[in-house]
Amino acid sequence: MTDRDYNGKKISVMAFSGFGWNDDDELLYLLKLKPEIIAKLEHNFIKQLDKPYLSVHFRNTDIQNDVNDFIQKIKDTVGQYKTKDIFLATDDYTAPQMMNQHIDCNIHSYTELEQKKVINIHESNSSINKEKQFFDCLNDVYHIFRSNYFIPSSNSGLSKFIIAMIKNKTNIFNLTNYPIIVEI
Repeated sequence: MTDRDYNGKKISVMAFSGFGWNDDDELLYLLKLKPEIIAKLEHNFIKQLDKPYLSVHFRNTDIQNDVNDFIQKIKDTVGQYKTKDIFLATDDYTAPQMMNQHIDCNIHSYTELEQKKVINIHESNSSINKEKQFFDCLNDVYHIFRSNYFIPSSNSGLSKFIIAMIKNKTNIFNLTNYPIIVEI
């Protein structure tokens, strides 16, 4: 932890670097978003999502997952919980189209992805600026927390972070609902 000057104010800054997530890390319990950011996320919430809805985090750039495994798990979950709306958070621009071809549901996605194969969304030479990428990520996580059921990419640091928040009944949005985790 170090003190920095930010717009004339002294603030404490904690640096975190690494991959994955350790759900015993106390930092998890300290992270909260400002009310104005939460208001912006609420404003961008996809209103067409009918409750109950399923959220899916499908990571498939530098961290690979089998789309067929996800499609089958989505079909099973939709059948079990009788939901017709799916929120898809992904870094793979081909995923929404692939899933639409095999799943008879309304698939919604928020994040703007470039129509090209990238190494990963964080380190690519993207024309999408980093602030937008970061907000899109927050918006994806917000939509996941508003869902009833969540299928994670268990090999992804972001999914591990979401799972840790769900299991520990905490989140960065001050929401009180937690989706049921549906493992692949």
